[in-house]
Amino acid sequence: MTRRIIIAANLIIGLLLALSANAGAYSGIVVFGDSLSDDGPADGYGLRISSNDRVWADYLAERLRVGLLDMAYSSAETDYHPATDSAKWGFCWQIDEYLNAKGPASGDKLYIIWIGGNDLLKRAGDPRVAINKAVTNIVFGMERLIGAGAKHLLVMNLPNLGLTPMMNGQNLHMNGQGLRHRLVDNPTGGAEMAAAFNKSLRHVLAPYRQSVNLIEVDVFALTNQFVAKGVFDNAIHMLMVNQPTDETYMFWDTHHPTDDAHRLIADAVYRALARVSPPAAGFPTDPDDRGEFQYLAGRRP
Repeated sequence: MTRRIIIAANLIIGLLLALSANAGAYSGIVVFGDSLSDDGPADGYGLRISSNDRVWADYLAERLRVGLLDMAYSSAETDYHPATDSAKWGFCWQIDEYLNAKGPASGDKLYIIWIGGNDLLKRAGDPRVAINKAVTNIVFGMERLIGAGAKHLLVMNLPNLGLTPMMNGQNLHMNGQGLRHRLVDNPTGGAEMAAAFNKSLRHVLAPYRQSVNLIEVDVFALTNQFVAKGVFDNAIHMLMVNQPTDETYMFWDTHHPTDDAHRLIADAVYRALARVSPPAAGFPTDPDDRGEFQYLAGRRP
């Protein structure tokens, strides 16, 4: 009888340990950013979803099986202000709001930062000035999080802006048809501007690679791979003006990803986390991890 009790107890302990490991390496995710991450106002933060369904942060939280607090706001720049003169919504405001409303940062949460595009797209004058301001603000926000107790940070760089329908020169016929942004023919300039931002961001992140668990995701390279590998049927035009269709699209509108693209961005972030968080550290195995870009394999007609 005693032996059976001991065996049963060991089985229960083993099961509890397995359940604990499957709970994930992080207790939750907090996202700061702009419309590329804004999942709507349901959680008290955010304005709207700029896609045809959900955003990458939602899919990532599901795969990690943890809670998500999405602080991102559409139109946000890296300072305190968005496109308006309201002292709300910008990245620095998001950091302040999180620390003031939620208390100190947690050492077991994952803090994700993806912002900077609006600083460039809405700039007036030399883009180098906008880049310097943006990366300075990002570092300021990171410093505040680390000072408040954050130990795990993930930073995503800018996608290749030259690929977007806003700048790739393949959608100029849509100007004047109710789009919120004017379309231009400047794919090289868009790519160079994003690359310059990413180079500066990579430089200012260097001191933090040793002091905290810093994970970096190269979205610029990822979007280039989407095009080079023909991941989408259409990586040039906007799905929002070409519905209904059986084709897979990379872009929903002038510069925002479709739901399909958001899923693949979430896949890339998940893989980046898995590389630094092996199963032994409590990172959940994913039965739906079908490899790079395989999500769309069953979606093609």
